[in-house]
Amino acid sequence: MSIPNAILTFDIDDVNDIGARQTVQPRATIALDSVLGNQSGKAVWGLQGITKTARNIRIHSGRYLEAALETKTAVPNWVMVDLTTHLRYDKLKNAMEYFDDQDLRPAVESQVLKARYFFDMDTDYNIGVHFVVQPRAVVDLDSILGNRDGQAVWGLKGISRSAGKIRIEGHILKTTLTTMSRTVVPAEVDLAAHIRYNFEGNAMETYDMPSNVG
Repeated sequence: MSIPNAILTFDIDDVNDIGARQTVQPRATIALDSVLGNQSGKAVWGLQGITKTARNIRIHSGRYLEAALETKTAVPNWVMVDLTTHLRYDKLKNAMEYFDDQDLRPAVESQVLKARYFFDMDTDYNIGVHFVVQPRAVVDLDSILGNRDGQAVWGLKGISRSAGKIRIEGHILKTTLTTMSRTVVPAEVDLAAHIRYNFEGNAMETYDMPSNVG
């Protein structure tokens, strides 16, 4: 079982344990111009049309909107706006909504247990939110993958002992491996081929592992 509409990507820690990250992306968004405006170089909630007089709009740390706002002078004013103060995701309505200072409900209610939320923005300046679930479950890479003369082999062990820096891009592990002749060759491994995250058991597990690899 997995979280509905989730994208699964793998990660690795300092001791070569493989974990997984699930990202849930609600479709709900709210137009930034409908809730935020520029008043003499200051971002003001409840006004509108901020993008018409702003440049370099971006979201920092999944929470703060940064932009250079036009002023009455030729010098723009850089502002940072905490989106959590007036925007939230309503999971029951599947909607992003604006709330005022009198409304003290949480900015975002997580759809899933142990989730963190982050605001994001599309190219049309619509603000949305995504949830990231980081399971604590991991699997030791060295217990399931080894190096055979420069080839990564499932079912062998100890791959990190003859590997260069290991990194993961999505579900692809990339590294370099040392051969029997002491040359170094690049290697790529599709982790999704034999590792999966068991959501119900909160466990990383191997599956369909090859036999007779000794």
